[in-house]
Amino acid sequence: MHRFASLALALASLCVPVAARTQQPRVLVFSKTAGFRHSSIGVGIAAVKKLGQENGFAVDATEDAGAFTSKNLARYRAVVWLNTTGDVLDDAQQDDFERYIQAGGGYVGVHSATDTEYDWPWYGRLAGAWFNGHPGNPNVRKATYRVLDKSQPSTTGFPDTLVREDEFYNFKSIDPTIHTLIEIDEKSYEGGTNGAHHPMSWYHDFDGGRAWYTNMGHTEATYSEPLFLQHLLGGLRYAMGTKPVDFSRARPEENRFTRIVLAEKLDEPIELAVLPGNRVLFIERHGYVNLYSPATGRVKRIATIPVSTKYADSSQAEDGLLGLTTDPGFTKNGWVYMYYSPAGPESRLARPQLQKNSPRGGNAAFEVLSHRRVDGLRYQRQPVRLHRGQLESLLLGLRARRRTARSHAVGRAEIVRQHERPSRQDNSHPSGARWHVHDPRWKSFSERNSEDAA
Repeated sequence: MHRFASLALALASLCVPVAARTQQPRVLVFSKTAGFRHSSIGVGIAAVKKLGQENGFAVDATEDAGAFTSKNLARYRAVVWLNTTGDVLDDAQQDDFERYIQAGGGYVGVHSATDTEYDWPWYGRLAGAWFNGHPGNPNVRKATYRVLDKSQPSTTGFPDTLVREDEFYNFKSIDPTIHTLIEIDEKSYEGGTNGAHHPMSWYHDFDGGRAWYTNMGHTEATYSEPLFLQHLLGGLRYAMGTKPVDFSRARPEENRFTRIVLAEKLDEPIELAVLPGNRVLFIERHGYVNLYSPATGRVKRIATIPVSTKYADSSQAEDGLLGLTTDPGFTKNGWVYMYYSPAGPESRLARPQLQKNSPRGGNAAFEVLSHRRVDGLRYQRQPVRLHRGQLESLLLGLRARRRTARSHAVGRAEIVRQHERPSRQDNSHPSGARWHVHDPRWKSFSERNSEDAA
């Protein structure tokens, strides 16, 4: 019996560390390259693994993009993009990584992580910027860093300035939401292009998760510097957070949706509004107003707005029926707002009404109650760039004072179609594309009326 008790205690003592290890938070180091490959990747992976052993988190490393599935990523509190370059994930893998961040996951970018996935706008915002060159001949040189914020774990205890030898990136498309921790003094070296405030390390909360980046990490020697390792560990701790990843917080997976085509062979569809009862009101540039009813599964053309698609000199214009939005009180008043260009020199803002029960019969009727000519939009019909969604901003002013304001701005008008995956941008357009209606003239009008609303 004594022997059995001793054996049981021995087994228990062996099992406790195993159980503890299975409960450790995990980090995934991803180092796939499709462009330049840094010789420091190997020592970088070893450094992260050593930090994990010393600080209570497990580390896995891979260059297999197949690891980017929701099921696998759910195991990790943070993913380190260690000196990645080029296009390293396919569309499905990108979708799963986006969902991982939305689920509360963390991102750590090291050095050339910003030289990665230029055709994936979401990633650029997550990383915080994109690579825009570095000094050459030599590319590795010394410069002075300024530490701006010591309250973050990755810079706690840092000196105010430090001199380092590394490869110093210039950046483009810097996201305005990043909080800069360390910047480089461009006067201390040649080749900087970001000016007086040239960020080198930063962090920000992004799309439900956390992102931390450092430009340090080009050289192999970097991964044996105590101050850099302290910096990297603080970034890891921030990105890992304190809560497990929860995919119920992320958008549903694409395979959970069924795509239903509501209408085909449309004549330049521009914008839509989803109405109560899942009815869909949408417009086409040449003046057609359509209503989809889920009860019948059919689309009915309920009105044609008289629009002009030619300028005064008879040249082809890109005007027409360009904007649609519902009134905030639509469920009570049935009002929608439309921006369009009739024949003549002016464009108009109209307030039609969609009626549920029409004396003319049918499930819905369309009656133009008024054509409110907005003085702020009076212009000689030249090409004008109109922003999709600006009609909603305009309504802020209309609701506040029910009056118009003058603006004499003149610009260019055109409809812009932006080709991006619907899963990352906007699914509202019937064709699956994202459309923008741009107009600088809205700016003055909406700003004036926004003051009244405030």
